Amino acid sequence: MANIRENKKRKNGVLSLHGLLGTGRTGKAICRYTTWTQPDGLTPAKAKKAAERAADTWEQEVKA
Repeated sequence: MANIRENKKRKNGVLSLHGLLGTGRTGKAICRYTTWTQPDGLTPAKAKKAAERAADTWEQEVKA
């Protein structure tokens, strides 16, 4: 599951998605990051669910 982090500097609905893909040959973690901007007009609960859905689809795309 990807981690969802709110951007503390900008409070305009920009979230950071952090995904752990596994470990490399040296034992070091392989991570990928992206940013996601929530659509306007969503309530906080709907925005959270939309971010979780976006994180799941993004993580599946990265792992493929």
